[in-house]
Amino acid sequence: SESSAAERSESVRDSRASARVRERRMAEIVSAGGSSKSSGKSVQKRVVKTARKLFASTGKAAWILSTTFLVLVVPLIIETDREQQLVELESQQMGVLTKPN
Repeated sequence: SESSAAERSESVRDSRASARVRERRMAEIVSAGGSSKSSGKSVQKRVVKTARKLFASTGKAAWILSTTFLVLVVPLIIETDREQQLVELESQQMGVLTKPN
């Protein structure tokens, strides 16, 4: 009877200890849940910051490409068009001069 009473009291102590462990774990989970919300906000802030940087650098790259196109390629297109018109005009004049009347 003494051994069974000792076993019962030990069992009660174990169940109380395990209840305390469960309570601590629950408290850790609850506190981690609160920090995950704040870390979620931190992640959101980092994503927004990175997106802004990416947008700014993309805008800079687009400005550089469009300016380069305007400065280098558009004048080349215009000059090629002028040269083609000049060649057509010369061929028309040569055709008029070489036709027998």
